[in-house]
Amino acid sequence: HDSPQSSLRNRPPGWVPGVGNPKTMQGVLERDDVYTYLSWFGPKLTGKRIFDRYWEIAQKIGKDINPHRLAFLQVCLVAETDAQAEKDYRQHLETHFRTSLGSIPPTGLGLPGYIERPGIEGLIRDPGDFGLAVRMRDIGYAELVDSRVAIVGSPQTVLQQITEFVKEFRVGNLLVMTQVGSMPRELTEKNIRLFASEVLPHLQKIWDDENWENFAWPERLRGRKKPTSTAPAAA
Repeated sequence: HDSPQSSLRNRPPGWVPGVGNPKTMQGVLERDDVYTYLSWFGPKLTGKRIFDRYWEIAQKIGKDINPHRLAFLQVCLVAETDAQAEKDYRQHLETHFRTSLGSIPPTGLGLPGYIERPGIEGLIRDPGDFGLAVRMRDIGYAELVDSRVAIVGSPQTVLQQITEFVKEFRVGNLLVMTQVGSMPRELTEKNIRLFASEVLPHLQKIWDDENWENFAWPERLRGRKKPTSTAPAAA
């Protein structure tokens, strides 16, 4: 397999946002960039179909399965307990999703020019990539949390749910949304503090057992790992 380091040609990898278009995925893999899945529906509803698609394309074109080839955006809200999390975040979550995604018709999520024609045709045939889009206008807290559109709860709950999908779908870079809509500064700072102190330390070593290099990060931020190469040795 090609090594990301062998083909970067002295340029940093790009972080390319996408919503599941196979052509975008292939282009990202061919350039050894990072596919950044901007899901508003969490990993439970759309994750498997999107991530399986990505890794199948990687295998088809001969790329390795370094999890750092993939990034994922996820809303994460932490409180002292699950009950306190509902008390703290319920109103803000419902307002955010009802008035943001809930105000956009499904046709507005697949505009010509933003998604190539084959991608639009695929969405028409199978709109599953849109997750709960059609329900967002009236969605409630329980459904948002149960479907993991947002991962919300105590540090233990949040850590468990993140660990499950990160390992299942081979996500090497997690982009965490710690504030939504109407959340005030004090609550946002509480969420950031709890996530950084109680959840993040357990996630930072999650791929150490496979010894992949995170080629997508600046070298000084990669931690203990030294750059390695899987490129064939010169004859």
